[in-house]
Amino acid sequence: MELNNLKTGLWGFKKQDVCEYIAKMSEELTAKMEQERRQNEEKLDAIVQAMRREGCEKDREIAALKEQVQVLREEKAALQKADKARGALHDVAVLLTDCAKALLPLAGELAVKAVRQLRQRRELVSSLQQALGHMASAIRCQRQPMTPLLTELARRQKCGGYFAAVLREVESRIPLQTAWKQAFAELPDGETAEILLAVELTGDETHLLAGLEYAQLRLRQLGEQREQGDRRDRRLTGAALFSAAGLLVILLI
Repeated sequence: MELNNLKTGLWGFKKQDVCEYIAKMSEELTAKMEQERRQNEEKLDAIVQAMRREGCEKDREIAALKEQVQVLREEKAALQKADKARGALHDVAVLLTDCAKALLPLAGELAVKAVRQLRQRRELVSSLQQALGHMASAIRCQRQPMTPLLTELARRQKCGGYFAAVLREVESRIPLQTAWKQAFAELPDGETAEILLAVELTGDETHLLAGLEYAQLRLRQLGEQREQGDRRDRRLTGAALFSAAGLLVILLI
């Protein structure tokens, strides 16, 4: 009902029409307000949902940033650890280089000394072998007495000192066998000493010559064995020194 359609009477608009009009207007206003309320609520819900979605996106971005920060921290820690390790390795390399510089000359000197000692040991064995051969030959062919023979052997360069010690003991009235054992017990080489100490200087000429010739044979075999072993040791020593020199070069690089 429109306002222009209200019926009039003697005393103005009819009451019933006015009430119906007001009721209709109230219903329309209420319906319009309800519609606007629902629309506002929908808009508000949409805004809230959008804000929630945006908040979730922000939370995900924050979480991703936190993960990146954690990864960067771990990478930084790993780099710092690697730097420390490289520094430690550098210090170790410097220390090894200094040690190698100090030890390599010493190792060379020790190797030279060891080779010299091995050569001297072989020369002593060879000299003793020749001396025993000379003793056997002098006794067999010349029937040379022991005292002049010991005097002659005492002048030998490599082993003369031991025969000189035997001669001194014999001249001091020490029995020949005892003097022999006392002198050659002082040999620094145990194997050579064992061979010399086994020589029996008592008994007849045949027994004496057999003992000297057997000792001479054992000394020759010992010398041959040691020549082979010393040759091998020299190769190993040379290889070790070459390896040490190569290691020093690597460390210096």
